[in-house]
Amino acid sequence: MRIRFYLPALFVLVFLAPGLGARAEEGRVFQSLKGPFQVVIIASGLDHPWSMAFLPDGDLLVTERSGELRLIRKGRLQDKPIKGLPEITDKRDQGGLLDVALDPGFDQNGRLCISYVAETEAGRGTEIGCGIFRDDRLVNFDVIFRAVPKNKTGRHFGCRLLFANGYLFATLGDRGKRPQAQDRGTHPGSVVRLLADGAVPPDNPFVGNSTYQPEVYTYGNRNPQGLAQDPTSGLIWMHEHGPRGGDELNLLRAGANYGWPVISYGKEYFLPKVVGEGTHKHGMEQPVHYWVP
Repeated sequence: MRIRFYLPALFVLVFLAPGLGARAEEGRVFQSLKGPFQVVIIASGLDHPWSMAFLPDGDLLVTERSGELRLIRKGRLQDKPIKGLPEITDKRDQGGLLDVALDPGFDQNGRLCISYVAETEAGRGTEIGCGIFRDDRLVNFDVIFRAVPKNKTGRHFGCRLLFANGYLFATLGDRGKRPQAQDRGTHPGSVVRLLADGAVPPDNPFVGNSTYQPEVYTYGNRNPQGLAQDPTSGLIWMHEHGPRGGDELNLLRAGANYGWPVISYGKEYFLPKVVGEGTHKHGMEQPVHYWVP
C-alpha cells in the first residue's frame, strides 16, 4: 500500500486510513471547503499501514498490521523497521500493530506509545506499551496496560490512542463478544483513561466500585477506532464502526454509555433486522451523527 499526501498551497494534510479501499490517482486535484488538494505519493511498499505519527523533525513513523513500525525519513521509507517492539500477533485479521502516539513530552524524553495485539494462554487481547525512541529503535519498552479478558476471536481490538488533558485515552473494541460492551467489569467495548505511566486516574468515573475495571471511562462501544481532540474547544470526538451501517460520531463524556449492543442504527449481518432493542433507550447516548447506507 502507498501513502498519499494531499498538498494545498501552504501546508500538508495527511490522509491514511486503516484498510484504505479507494485508490486516488497521483496528481489528481480534489476540491474542499478550504481549497484544492493534490495527491502526492511519498512512500510505497507498506503492508497495511494503520497509523502514523509525525516526529518533531518532520520524519514520519508508520505502523503496519504485520507488526512492524516503519520510518519515513526525509521522504524516503527506510529499509529496516524500528527494532525493540514486543511480540505482536493476529497480523492477518483485525489485529497486529495498531496505533502509535508520541508522548506530549517527546521533544525532551523521546517517549512514544503503541497499541497492538498480544497473545497469552487465555487468548488474544489489546495491549499498550511505551518506550524511548532512540537511534531508530525502542528502548526501555514497558507494557502499561493489558485489556481483560482475553479470548480467541480475531476481531474488534480497537485501538486508537490519544494524549489529551494530561491523560492517555485508548479505544477498545468489544472483541466480537457483544455483552462485554455493557459490562464495566471488563475492558472490551470501552474507552479507557490512563495516566501516562498506565496508572488509574483517581477521578475516573468508576473508581471505587470493586466490580468495575477502574480504567473504564466510557462503555457501550462496539469498535471505536477514531479519537481526536478539537484544538479550539478541547472536546474529544470519537468515531466507531457499526455493523451494517450505524457508524457513529460521538463526543466523549466521562461515564457515558453509548448503547452497544442494546441500541444501534446498524443492522445484523445475517438478517435485515435491527441490532438489539432499536435506536433509543433511556440512559444511553445518542450519536452526534450516524451513517447508514
